[in-house]
Amino acid sequence: MVSVSYTAPHTTAGITINENADPDVVKDMLVGLDKAFPDRKEFCHAEGNSAAHLKSSCIGINQTVIIEEGKLLLGTWQGI
Repeated sequence: MVSVSYTAPHTTAGITINENADPDVVKDMLVGLDKAFPDRKEFCHAEGNSAAHLKSSCIGINQTVIIEEGKLLLGTWQGI
């Protein structure tokens, strides 16, 4: 068994491990993140993606996973 750390190499990307069996979970997470971090006219960042930076900071850019016998070891319903 080996632990491996994965890091997203982009400033507006995030990595999370969560339920992956029901696609509605992904949709609900995106709705929740959009409500928590909406685009706002007060943002000054010239690229116009400040909400994405906030979401990435909230979710995080790194996850550690377990590799066992050459395979990713996740819970029954989990996905990255």
